[in-house]
Amino acid sequence: MDIKVLKVEDAPDCVKKIQIEIPVEEIQSRMTLIFDKMQKTASLPGFRSGKVPRKMLETRFSSDVHTQAIQEILPEAFDKISKENKFNTVSDPYVTDIVNEPDKPVQVTIDVEVKPVFELADYQNIPVKKHEVTVLDEEVERELTRIQENSATFTAVTDRPAQDGDWIHYEFIEKLQGMKTEKGKNEIELGKGQVLPEIEDAIKGQSAKANVKVEFVYPTDFSNPKKAGKKSTLQITLTDIKVKHIPALDDELAKDLGQFENLGQLREKIKTELTSYKESLEKETMRNQVLDFLIEKNPFELPASMVHQGSEEIFYQTQMRMRMQGQSFETMNVNPEQIAQKSIETAKRSIKSAYIIDDIATREDIQVSDEELDKAISGMAAQYHAELEQYKQYLAQNKKIDSIRNDLRYDKVMDFLIGKAQVEIVK
Repeated sequence: MDIKVLKVEDAPDCVKKIQIEIPVEEIQSRMTLIFDKMQKTASLPGFRSGKVPRKMLETRFSSDVHTQAIQEILPEAFDKISKENKFNTVSDPYVTDIVNEPDKPVQVTIDVEVKPVFELADYQNIPVKKHEVTVLDEEVERELTRIQENSATFTAVTDRPAQDGDWIHYEFIEKLQGMKTEKGKNEIELGKGQVLPEIEDAIKGQSAKANVKVEFVYPTDFSNPKKAGKKSTLQITLTDIKVKHIPALDDELAKDLGQFENLGQLREKIKTELTSYKESLEKETMRNQVLDFLIEKNPFELPASMVHQGSEEIFYQTQMRMRMQGQSFETMNVNPEQIAQKSIETAKRSIKSAYIIDDIATREDIQVSDEELDKAISGMAAQYHAELEQYKQYLAQNKKIDSIRNDLRYDKVMDFLIGKAQVEIVK
């Protein structure tokens, strides 16, 4: 294929602008092939299939076939040029300009995004601060209190009305000004301010199975902007009134958890787990310091399509997490444009970090062995209580194995960088 490359230019956002020229002879040769195929099956009024005269086909379809010839030549031409110039493309090429005049070579400008090229800055001796990990007695006590709360039991109240400290289950029907009637259920600890004061006051003094009606106006700064400032009529049915019984903090509580012989063992376990948790947080903080340094020292542009795709995925995941929690941008009073902008910045950081880490891994020959990969997958299967071979099959079918290998290599590179860093211990 005789295609002439007129010009190759670098454009912003990792774009290569390639101007090529397709000779008339190349187009005519391709048109001949297309007409050859067409003549075998073409049919026109007055002619049987495959019997239309060649001259008639050329007269009637010359313009369309000329266009088709160019469309067929372009991907082949780009593939040849890309290999010859060793373009490391990250997106499909697209035509941005075409000059097509009769009986003249066709000039085409093609844009394509390529992998960023940058001179990797020194990554040895990165300054990193590491805080000493300590677990205070108060933190252990807070966790013990949480365990007490989670081990609490409840008994129904049948001989008195609801009072502060009771746990209330109720059903409600709400008629809100200018909105559809809403039905639902709720559970609160009375007297803790978990609902509006008007609702708590209406429930206090009521017995189980009682029905009570309350009218009120939502505050103008209410968390749900759709309800803020609107008048509500709430019909409440108390389904249960319960008293919470918190167990004593003693050896019996520890034994009831099934893993400990006494409270002392439980305390030690909590301290060990809190220490491990804090160390993992500190490790993540150190990694972020390393990434901040590398991103600052390695400024380079990114392909716009990768940033767009990455930010769209982050934005979508944010929406999904909110929906799973029964929330939305409106109910949380969040500006979607701000979330979109934050998603773009997060995507840029993630993509740039990946390129830098990949470059360091290549330079330092940091790889993940099959044994390391198998060990990680086995651990994941055990975590999800999945049969190992079935889990491997699932990963292969969903093309997740390369992603796991990349995550493991990322971890190894980060450990390498932190191992070479200038670490300052902060108390």
